[in-house]
Amino acid sequence: MYEIYAYDMEFEECDRNKEHINVIIPYAVVHYIISGRGYVNGEMLTAGKAFFAQKNTHIEYYPDKENPWSYVYLRLKGEDAAKAFSDIGLDKIGVLIFDKLEEIKNLVSLYNALDADNNPKAQKLIANTVFMLHNQKDRESKSIREMNVKKIKRYIDDNYYKKITVAEIAKEMFLSPDYIRNLFSEYMNISPKQYIQKKRMERARELLKESKMSITLIAYSVGYEDSLLFSKMFSRYFGVSPKIYRQKVVTASLNGDGSCEYLSPKILSTPLRNDT
Repeated sequence: MYEIYAYDMEFEECDRNKEHINVIIPYAVVHYIISGRGYVNGEMLTAGKAFFAQKNTHIEYYPDKENPWSYVYLRLKGEDAAKAFSDIGLDKIGVLIFDKLEEIKNLVSLYNALDADNNPKAQKLIANTVFMLHNQKDRESKSIREMNVKKIKRYIDDNYYKKITVAEIAKEMFLSPDYIRNLFSEYMNISPKQYIQKKRMERARELLKESKMSITLIAYSVGYEDSLLFSKMFSRYFGVSPKIYRQKVVTASLNGDGSCEYLSPKILSTPLRNDT
């Protein structure tokens, strides 16, 4: 067991006007968001997420005024706090997806039943159980998460030319949009929205190179009803318009050159823009 101890563990339903916490925090802390939403160092967090901060770490957090969050929070002390954080993949501060909220609520009840404020053994038990739940989650759900990523990717691959959104994917797979965004980004290093755009642009490039379809029809074939918007997005993605790209490919073909400058890594490695 880690030499860590939980103290001051409570459920808090925040008021929308709760003051901003903006401090170098003098202790390690964990918050499990039960409902609503709020902001941690500028990032909006919702139910099903937990945020952690090590001792002597700067953190700013506050509830959303329209839908203020509620959470379970606990403070941690002990010489193994840094190791416990590291073992679940966190450094000074971080956010984890977490779906064992009932277990966390039960730990609050256990904390109170054991009078943990005055019971170091109970404090140690609670703290170690918290980190055990995270490690257990990682072992048990890794295959499930990988399977869900494959399902999301397959759905996008099969439907990228339609007007699909993350909300529609979530409805189709009985998952939450936030879960899909976080999970896909974690495994693919790209958001679902960006991946949809990537698929559209790569398919458009293939059609420009290999077919005589008009640019308007190509735009429609990859999910754009507006050919001007398509041309704009293609130019941003590859650094050259569809018309000029096709002209260069044709010129390269007539010259017997199997490649052209617009197929170079410089263009194809242009960072994906989040404009769609």
